[in-house]
Amino acid sequence: MTGHGTAPRRRPWLMSCAKPRQEEIANQLTDFSGILQVDAYAAYKAIEKDSRISGKIELAFCLAHARRKFVAVSRQLNHLSPKR
Repeated sequence: MTGHGTAPRRRPWLMSCAKPRQEEIANQLTDFSGILQVDAYAAYKAIEKDSRISGKIELAFCLAHARRKFVAVSRQLNHLSPKR
């Protein structure tokens, strides 16, 4: 229970299977609300549209996955740029 000016109590959620399908994820998250940190697996993005979950969960994507894309682009640009 939360009062005025207090944050809701947070509880962790751990996926119980290695490569879950969208339906399995949605089934486990029907009672969850809050921020869910996820990797780049497409099924997580798809669950935002599930009517049982929509509006209750905000996805926070792993910054390590995003960083890898920036590093790859940086390496390509460095490879293409003229040597000084």
